[in-house]
Amino acid sequence: MLRYVRGRQSGFGSVRYAPGADCGPRLQTGWQLVVLHSGPSRVRIHSTWQALPEHHALLLPPGPETYFQFCPDQPTHHTWVDLEPGALPSSWTHAAAAAEKMRPAQPTVIEIIHSALGHDDALGALVREVIDHLAMAAIGLHIDRDPHRPGPLPDSLMRVLALMDNRFAEPLDLKRLAGAGAVSVPHLIKLFRKHLRTTPSRYLWDLRLRRGHDFLIRTGLGIGEIADRSGFQNPYHFSRLVRERYGAPPRILRQQAAAGAKDRPEVDPIFKPEGA
Repeated sequence: MLRYVRGRQSGFGSVRYAPGADCGPRLQTGWQLVVLHSGPSRVRIHSTWQALPEHHALLLPPGPETYFQFCPDQPTHHTWVDLEPGALPSSWTHAAAAAEKMRPAQPTVIEIIHSALGHDDALGALVREVIDHLAMAAIGLHIDRDPHRPGPLPDSLMRVLALMDNRFAEPLDLKRLAGAGAVSVPHLIKLFRKHLRTTPSRYLWDLRLRRGHDFLIRTGLGIGEIADRSGFQNPYHFSRLVRERYGAPPRILRQQAAAGAKDRPEVDPIFKPEGA
């Protein structure tokens, strides 16, 4: 029993598994918000297991290998939201990385998922655009509930983030970044620490790495060209950081992504679904 509705850059799904079912291992290529409605389960992210309690939501970032083991003694029902990595604004991306990944599922998020699953994506472009907006809303609500996250980002910081988004492959020193925000370098560093819990340099290298990973799994560009387009001085630096972040070298990640795209049906791989 499964249902999947696609947007342009997103998707919503619902599935029920028989007791003891599993899913994966698979490469997590985009953002995914998993809501477990019934059947306490667990997920392995890289080599670390995490419990999935009933009525909780888990936000998974792009990159890691994940493996789900569903409840061994009762059926499991979960829904999910998929969003391509490039569809999430950079300011949201870092907030998502800093936010609590697991928390009780919000009723509004569940309502959004049910609303999206009620659409027919065969109706055309307008419905797909609606699906994308609903996906952004669901993931945004999950991120925003963090009580420790400050309020809206200041305009000065947003201007700096926009420069990083548009010019991430160029040399961007602190002086140029501070100029974009019309602030001093010390104040720029303070803004990043307060609102994004990082430094400008770390944020920029994280952005470059994410863009490089996106190039890696979505294009056929060579590793050297990807490194250059992503702002790395050489492919060795890029490859080393990719291995540290994603747990495998670029060549293996590309192979895993290609295999996943080839084997993936209309929904995520399902093993032993209820009624099979």
